[in-house]
Amino acid sequence: MTSSCILSDGTVVSSYSPEWMAECECRYILGLGGDERALFLKFATKMRGDAAVVELVARVAKIEPHYVLKLASRELRAAYLDRVRASSIERAQSLECAVRELWKSKKAEVVSA
Repeated sequence: MTSSCILSDGTVVSSYSPEWMAECECRYILGLGGDERALFLKFATKMRGDAAVVELVARVAKIEPHYVLKLASRELRAAYLDRVRASSIERAQSLECAVRELWKSKKAEVVSA
């Protein structure tokens, strides 16, 4: 039996849809540590090829601000951003800006509703 799922962008899809499967894979990757993530992407490259992994990394980057914002607490969000900052300050700054913008847009939706 299928059920409805909501993607990060708000789209409602079936739990059996390829869009949901892709989102779940991205969320899984986002939950991995840096070394585990690199190993996963290396394996994915062997299995799927470079082009597919480039597309996968782009999907992960698109979903990442939503993922961070949905973490259960401020402390978890800060810890996640600290891990990103440890590997790339530029990426962390970009992600922080994206999360802030997403937060503002979500807040504006609530106020206008």
